This record gives sequence, structure tokens and C-alpha cells, in this order.
Amino acid sequence: MQHVVLITTKQPSSNPRLLKEAVCLSEAGYKVSVVYNFWSSWAEKADVSIVRKYPAINWVKAASGPGGSATGYWYTRIRFKIFRILATVLKSNRWLQASATSQFYPELKKNAVRLQAALYIAHNIGALPAAAAAAKK
Repeated sequence: MQHVVLITTKQPSSNPRLLKEAVCLSEAGYKVSVVYNFWSSWAEKADVSIVRKYPAINWVKAASGPGGSATGYWYTRIRFKIFRILATVLKSNRWLQASATSQFYPELKKNAVRLQAALYIAHNIGALPAAAAAAKK
């Protein structure tokens, strides 16, 4: 069975195209994993019902919001702000450019790289560096 990993900087309930794609791939017989992170508090509650409704899909939450660890969440916000500022100055640094694409880039990358798959799909620009790193591995 081929494994497909979908990576997004949003949550399943806030990304209906991702959800539709994950469900279609799963129903077509593929092993599907979705790597996502916190995006909005309202989506947290909606995600619970989605995860329950589609247990065949491997839902990997790479990073939590302020409800999980407030200190950790604020750390990622400050880190992202610093990366974005530095990326405007150090334009040739690829790692810094990738880190400036998403607040949770390091967490998305770490979780995507752990999953061995035939195909990695970045569902938005912020997820592209994480998908590229996972595919390269």
C-alpha cells in the first residue's frame, strides 16, 4: 500500500481542500498521514470530530496552540518573528528562508521527515520546505 503524506500549516477543519483530498486518497486505498499544526482555537474543537470520523487517516499534530503550552506557543511566535526579520537580511541562507515560511516550520519538518512515504504533498506555501525536506530524506 502506497503511503501519501499531506503537510499543511493549518488544521484539518480550517482546510476543507486538504480534508477532501485526504479522505479521497484514503478511500482509494492509500495509506494517508496528515501533518498539521495549530492555526486557530475554533478549529481545535472541530478537529476532534474530524479525527474521530476518519480513523483510517494518521493525523499528526506537529505543534499546539496557546491551549497546550502557552510558553511553547509564545516561543514559536517570537522565533518566527526573528526568522522573518533575519530572512530579509540573509537572503542566501536557505535554512533561514525555510524557517521564515511558517511559525511551526521546525515542528512540521521534524514530523514529516519521520514518515516514510511515496509522495509528500505540501498543501500551502508554508508547508513546502517541510515537504521538500521529507522527500529529500
